[in-house]
Amino acid sequence: RFSAASRPGRRGFATGDFEKQLMPEDILHLRAMSMTIMQDPICEIRPEEAERYLVDHEDPIGDLPAWHPTRMVHQVFDPFRSRKLTVVRY
Repeated sequence: RFSAASRPGRRGFATGDFEKQLMPEDILHLRAMSMTIMQDPICEIRPEEAERYLVDHEDPIGDLPAWHPTRMVHQVFDPFRSRKLTVVRY
């Protein structure tokens, strides 16, 4: 009935002109980011070497049992504590 190129909203994807839908500065930015990522020294590390650099951050309150009063107080008065810890770690 209809070709893929004649359907509304599908023209660019069907004809393979995906790059023409992006602005030239977007394409330039994506290429620059790709080069930056590939030049990062972390890309050169093997998986077994990467495990050496992992740092385990202990969470004294998170290690307490769920019924412990200190942990319950933190759950009630600081419900976003786990998110804060995640942001601080990374």
